[in-house]
Parts: sequence; structure tokens; C-alpha cells
Amino acid sequence: MGMVFGKIAVETPKHTVVKSGDGYEIREYPPAVAAEVTYDPSEFKGDKDGGFMVLAKYIGVFGKPENQKPEKIAMTAPIAMTAPVVTKEGGGGMRRRR
Repeated sequence: MGMVFGKIAVETPKHTVVKSGDGYEIREYPPAVAAEVTYDPSEFKGDKDGGFMVLAKYIGVFGKPENQKPEKIAMTAPIAMTAPVVTKEGGGGMRRRR
């Protein structure tokens, strides 16, 4: 795994730090709009990032945006993903944003 040095300029939403501790922050964000996608991985020919690719094309990361206007939409951080996580045979669970 490589390392990146320097500043990464990614647009982030404004927030207020409610509490911070050793290695963590609890943040409060204003209301926001989120985009999400549900997809069948088999439709993406084994592409593990299929869901991300659908959203990236929608906002115009790779050129012409694939949305109604078509209008380029900024990609902001943080990015949240939820997916079934299988830790042992027959087990698994979902992480959900609230």
C-alpha cells in the first residue's frame, strides 16, 4: 500500500465539532442531500466498485454527467457505504447511516 503526501483538496460539508478525543471527532452536520444506488454485482461483470461507478458516472466524474440535465455535480467527502459484511459462513450484517 502506498502513501500520499501533501494536501488532498476534497470538498467537505461544513460541520461543527461537538466533541473530540484521542483519534476521533463527533461532528454535527447540517441537513444534506445524499445519492444512493442499489445494484446487482453480477451486472457489472465482476466489477467490485460497480455501485461507486454508477454514482461517479451520474455526477460526471468521467466526462459527460449521466443525469437528467446533464449537470456536473461535485463529489464531496465523507462518502458512506453500506454493504452486507460476512464475517463467517452464514453470518453477516448491514451498517446503516442514520
